[in-house]
Formats: sequence, structure tokens, C-alpha cells
Amino acid sequence: EKGETFALSKKLLHAFKKKNGSLVCRTLLDLDENGEGEKGALPHTAESPCYTFVSDAAALLEREMKKPEK
Repeated sequence: EKGETFALSKKLLHAFKKKNGSLVCRTLLDLDENGEGEKGALPHTAESPCYTFVSDAAALLEREMKKPEK
């Protein structure tokens, strides 16, 4: 079971990276490596990029969970 969980996690991470281009928050949000240009926390609204990334991750997981078990 541990191996199956690891394989599923790897599959979901790969799908998220393929869809969004990265797994790293700083890269996803297009922030400088040294924090330059970072203006503190982003607003937590439906328009924030973070909302989109969380929604993408949830949709990928939901799609996997709807697949029939082997």
C-alpha cells in the first residue's frame, strides 16, 4: 500500500507540474529568487494565483479518486 500511495503522489505531482510548469511556490508566483518584488502575503481571494493552483491540485486528486480501483 505504501508503494501505491507513493506512485499516486508521484503521478499527481507530475500532472500538476505539467499543467502549471512547476511545483515550487516562488516559481509559480513568478517571484524573484531573493524576494525582491515580494510585497508580503498575497490576498486570499478567488482571483489570487494560489487559489488557482490549489483548485488545480484538488481537481487532479478528484479525477484520480473517481477512477475505479484496480
